[in-house]
Amino acid sequence: MVSAAKMKCMQREKDHNYAMHAEIRASLRSLNAEKRQMTIQMQVEKVKKNKLMEQVYSDAMKEIEQKVVEEEALLNQTVTTPQKSHRAPSA
Repeated sequence: MVSAAKMKCMQREKDHNYAMHAEIRASLRSLNAEKRQMTIQMQVEKVKKNKLMEQVYSDAMKEIEQKVVEEEALLNQTVTTPQKSHRAPSA
């Protein structure tokens, strides 16, 4: 009985972690898409030689890059990969 409850609790924790990781990855995809779009818009402004808008896009892209770094750090902090042991079992 206790074992079943423990397994159920562990499964809930795994599900919660999976949902959190999926949310972070979705946020990263969204931020990268926004950055790509701004890069394109910034190139258009360069062609138009509009320095003010070029600077606005550049600043916005820096903010996005910072958010991406923060999201990746959060993802790396929460994702743990179990270490494998290649040692032979003790006899």
